Amino acid sequence: MHETTSQFSAFDGLQLFERTWAPDESPRAVVAVVHGYSEHSGRYQELSQRLTDAGYAVSLFDLRGHGKSAGTRAFVRSFDEYVRDLQSFIERLREREPDLPLFLLGHSMGGLIAALWTLKHGSTVRGLALSAAALKVSDEIHPWLQRFSAVIGAAAPRLPTIRFNDAFLSRRAEVVQAYRDDPLVYHGRMLARTGAELVRNSREIAGRVSRLTAPLLAMHGSADRLTDPEGSRRLYEQAASSDKTFKLYEGLYHELLHEPERQQVMTDLVDWLRAHC
Repeated sequence: MHETTSQFSAFDGLQLFERTWAPDESPRAVVAVVHGYSEHSGRYQELSQRLTDAGYAVSLFDLRGHGKSAGTRAFVRSFDEYVRDLQSFIERLREREPDLPLFLLGHSMGGLIAALWTLKHGSTVRGLALSAAALKVSDEIHPWLQRFSAVIGAAAPRLPTIRFNDAFLSRRAEVVQAYRDDPLVYHGRMLARTGAELVRNSREIAGRVSRLTAPLLAMHGSADRLTDPEGSRRLYEQAASSDKTFKLYEGLYHELLHEPERQQVMTDLVDWLRAHC
């Protein structure tokens, strides 16, 4: 496996950081990965190693305001910006590897972004895989905050609101500590507009999932307290795709790819990719 990094311009000129891991031989397909809220592409090296060992190229970019990309830290005016950034990224991948199958993998908030993008452009990818996608706001977030998130986000978009409990990322203490020590991770409270956009889009997509036709793999941990597993189940049940799989991992926390059982999760992902190449 060898890594290359670069930058590219978003639709509005913002500079976004990109990294690609490639196998030593010609890849059988490309997997584009969209990371979650507050984190960055560098946290996916173990997954990338597993995928490149299986013959896949892996490409990621840091979302605007995240990691090494430009933009106000962890702030988004509209999810439309994320979706347009992903479109620019996909176009770059298509230009580089026009003949290879392309898969899209989104984790957490990145899963929501990937699902929104696929509803618009799903026919251009071979399949959509989701890891703990933020498709339903957790019931543990105060109902009052959910109800008035749009008002707060409009009136005071950069107001710090909730701080999610990073202890629920993984049952591996070393993963949680590495996250806390990572200078590229955003450790502040969620800004009001970002939270409002998460709530708004997770609600809106619930009424649109029946139009999703791309081959689908939805994965979630039953003990996830940061994103609700019911969102992934609902997506699986309501998606129009005739080729869809839902895997609920009993007892796993939010970051399936960093849990003690991560090797099984990655095996399931690789098996699904191979079946669709």
